[in-house]
Amino acid sequence: MVAEFFKTEYGLHKRKVFCFIHLSVQEFLAALHVFICYMTNNVKDLEFFITPELDTKISFTDILKKAIDKAMWSKKGHLDLFLRFLMGISLESSQKLLEGLLTRTEDTRDSITEATQYIKLLQKDKRISDEAKVNLFYCLLELKDQSLYERIQKYLHPDDSDSVIKLSDSMCTLMIYVLLMSEDVLDEFNMKRYDTRDKKRLVPAVRCCRRALLSGCNLTAESCEVVASAFQSSKCPLRELDLNNNDLKDSGVKLISDALKTHNCQLEILRLSGCNVTDECCESLSSCLQSSKSLRELDLSNNDLKDSGVKLISDALKTHNCQLQTLRLTGCNLTDRCCESVSSCLQSSKSLRELDLSNNDLKDSGVKLISDALKTHNCQLHTLSLSGCMVTVEGCCYLASALSSNPSHLRELDLSYNHPQHTALQLRSNRLNDPNYTLNKLNVSHGGKRRITSGLHK
Repeated sequence: MVAEFFKTEYGLHKRKVFCFIHLSVQEFLAALHVFICYMTNNVKDLEFFITPELDTKISFTDILKKAIDKAMWSKKGHLDLFLRFLMGISLESSQKLLEGLLTRTEDTRDSITEATQYIKLLQKDKRISDEAKVNLFYCLLELKDQSLYERIQKYLHPDDSDSVIKLSDSMCTLMIYVLLMSEDVLDEFNMKRYDTRDKKRLVPAVRCCRRALLSGCNLTAESCEVVASAFQSSKCPLRELDLNNNDLKDSGVKLISDALKTHNCQLEILRLSGCNVTDECCESLSSCLQSSKSLRELDLSNNDLKDSGVKLISDALKTHNCQLQTLRLTGCNLTDRCCESVSSCLQSSKSLRELDLSNNDLKDSGVKLISDALKTHNCQLHTLSLSGCMVTVEGCCYLASALSSNPSHLRELDLSYNHPQHTALQLRSNRLNDPNYTLNKLNVSHGGKRRITSGLHK
């Protein structure tokens, strides 16, 4: 055993010196030496910590506090492990385990109580680094004080799911550290639940939850690196990720897309609405859709994808590997020019069940192309949203004809905020006349001539 822990080297004066191979052994023995020096009142060897007055017995409380101070203000952090060992050795239960090395046990309960209070006071000190506060947290655990750990668990598992929890920067770091070090997997992590100055500190939580809600939290492409890294880990439990309304840009979405292609990633739902992305990221997204065997739902709404971007997405949906079932493209600055690609995709995709193209200027010409796809029996679409797409009587007639030709698939159709006029009645009457007609939900509300003005918003 000794050979595993020590190695022999020669110093400048050709004398043997010993170096510990494993730092933990060295730090444990250093802490044990300090404790023995205290018990034997060996003042000389303790001058590193404290310079006692003459004829004054050394206080173990002062030793602990001085050790804490030196560790906290050390820039290198080289005393962190030593400090934790010293805290652990001070417990009476630990002393009994070391009875072969100690001549007696020492009652340190009062010193431990004072050291615990001192550590909790330092946890509030803004001058101390987050890394040092993590070590202080471990010191509390060594002293068998679970109060901070229990408080963190309440933050992670709040009784009131609607409550907002105010966290300091250091507490954010501690909470995430505890979560990452545990084997706990949260069903849901909602970042908006936490009121903190820098929410980016909380992003690593995606490694330890099934559902991550990070919408509207001022995240950037930098945060996407953390998310992408989580996807690539072997046991990432994440199945749903909501990144809506963050300034991720194309660079951030490309990072996420590349990570989605990895074998370990099992993400099923991805929301990227309002993330300030353009058609430049669509090539990466297209490649990801062709590779991912798990992704079922993708929301790209309220991004400037344009027709060129949607063409790339549509091409991916036609491939055999793509398993996407729901695609949302609301408000993506699309025109009728993208509808040929969309139509082709609807006729080829075996998986797509729900498509939302609302708030795009598709017009009747675009709806005609989509209707052509709906006529084919290969089209498996169940839900189609064309709200606010500048559709008139002509476009509705195309849809009615398509549903008459293939009545057994589409179940929901949203034509609200368009100008269908009397053709809405035709769509409804078809349902009554054909027993195979599966359309059971038709929305034609808020219609009118004013709805066919380009750029009109609800």
